Amino acid sequence: MSKTVKILFALSIILNILFAGVVIGTYSYGFKMKVSTHQDLEELIKEFPKDKQVLVTQSIESLREKTKATKKEIRVKRKEIVEVLSAPEFDPALYDRKVAELHTLMARLGSEFADTARNLALNLDQDERKALSAIIMKGRGGKHIYKESWGSDSEKDKPPVKTEDE
Repeated sequence: MSKTVKILFALSIILNILFAGVVIGTYSYGFKMKVSTHQDLEELIKEFPKDKQVLVTQSIESLREKTKATKKEIRVKRKEIVEVLSAPEFDPALYDRKVAELHTLMARLGSEFADTARNLALNLDQDERKALSAIIMKGRGGKHIYKESWGSDSEKDKPPVKTEDE
């Protein structure tokens, strides 16, 4: 092989490796979150009695199945909203209608989630409900992670407010 072919071959291999790294880096975060969420769930409910572990995992899996279609509709609706926003002529009425439809879908998703949490809570004792609330507060997909203590902004941590009398 000539020197030029060897250089092009080596360059091709390097570019393919870089491209593979970009692809793996882009998609591995979502994979990690899916695996991590399942492991976190198992970790949080490991102290539950076996029947309640099964109940919680089945309820969450059932919720995931029930909400798949709604989540897909939400993705479609978001794309439609982006199309309306990026159209050559902006139609505010169409935009408002699409956003209202999106809000309706999101409310349906929230109701399904709340119903599942309520039905689970009916079958759990206080400690198990605390663990369930930890699962809920951890967030779905890692996007909404709440601090362990909501009281970090308590009044004692804030500087005193000066009033006009002072």
